[in-house]
Amino acid sequence: MISTIQILIFSFLPFLQQSATIEDTSIVLKIVKVHTSTIRVNKTNKAYIIEAEDPTGESLYTIISLKNSSFKSPVKIKVGNSYNFNLRKYYKIDSVISLGLKLSVVIDGVYLEIPMSQYTSNIYTTNNLIGKYYICREQ
Repeated sequence: MISTIQILIFSFLPFLQQSATIEDTSIVLKIVKVHTSTIRVNKTNKAYIIEAEDPTGESLYTIISLKNSSFKSPVKIKVGNSYNFNLRKYYKIDSVISLGLKLSVVIDGVYLEIPMSQYTSNIYTTNNLIGKYYICREQ
């Protein structure tokens, strides 16, 4: 039996989908954790899930970066270091965090399921990362 809450979530999902009008936002973030996606948890092993926070520690972010074994850069991101990212939101509006819920995203044709944590009110992509390698780009 489908509950009222499930019906509301399913009817609300199309409104949350990615929009081409979402602007890139430049922000300095500190890397907290870097996870490798797994088939069991995320349905693919082709991405990195990066948890980051702003300098105050009040805003938390989940950034997705697809793996690319052929690309190497002199700067590989490290936990504890801060980097300037051009972030792009995947969903138009942030979600209420619900542990146990997974957000489904498709990035460059790669389907991922991202379990919500304290970092996942939205999913972000950036043009500053290829895999775990940082690329300095101007806004």
